[in-house]
Amino acid sequence: FYAWLAANYLSNVDVTSVGKLRAGGRPFSRVETPLTNSVGAIDVGGGSVQYVALPTEGKASLVKSMRDLRDVVKVESFLGYGAFPGYTAVVDGVELKGTGSYADCVAGLRNQLAQMQREQRVDMRMPERFRNIKRFLGMSLLYHVTNFITIAIPGSLTSMPKATLAEIAKAGEVLCAMDWDTLLRDVDGKDPNTPTDRMNGRCFDAALVQALLGSERVNSTSSRGEHVGLGFTQNDKRIEFIEQITGAEVEWTLGATMSVVHPIAARANPSWAKVKTSSECA
Repeated sequence: FYAWLAANYLSNVDVTSVGKLRAGGRPFSRVETPLTNSVGAIDVGGGSVQYVALPTEGKASLVKSMRDLRDVVKVESFLGYGAFPGYTAVVDGVELKGTGSYADCVAGLRNQLAQMQREQRVDMRMPERFRNIKRFLGMSLLYHVTNFITIAIPGSLTSMPKATLAEIAKAGEVLCAMDWDTLLRDVDGKDPNTPTDRMNGRCFDAALVQALLGSERVNSTSSRGEHVGLGFTQNDKRIEFIEQITGAEVEWTLGATMSVVHPIAARANPSWAKVKTSSECA
């Protein structure tokens, strides 16, 4: 939640407008506040996947305080769905080498994710109402791999930072088929987020992005038609792959500070709605 506050603040969405009143003391409706344009965020790390966003209807229309906002912002985390649990280069002392087939890697990852969802009894798909959110920020691994692709394959992902999954798939096929010695010679040292010992995992990462973000049904002997992925279509242009916003890192500490300052300001300002604030937010 705190990272979501920070991301929106840096994206010029005035989350501090929560609780403000119209002239005459009437509250603004949901559609009249900057929260209508709030951004969602997706973070893929080494061990987990998280998404956070504000739904566009329901209780979100009744937000009057930072506490209300915290309660309606949806945050989901999937432990074990990040890059490192799925990426294995050595098993029992034997080094594994990929086939260079991006499509096969994506298919294998989707089967693995479907099995994990079934065993953990979870569904990664974002709620249907999130389709109305106009912008998502793709952070951490999502940025690292897409940025690496633009360096390794000049001229690829031309719509960055808003690359589509279809564009990533096309570039991923090229990346996974590249000669390792050539890639090492031409690209090593050019991307600060990809040290030499991480380069051989970028093909896997590109396939993982496709499997995690997409929307596919998996049918196999072990997977019985489960939906896999967060639910973005191949040509969805709502994800913006970023490392910084207007030159600033998206730090949860910024959001935590805002959640503290906001209710204090609200209690001191007669033009803001008066609501009871919990000690966690005050």
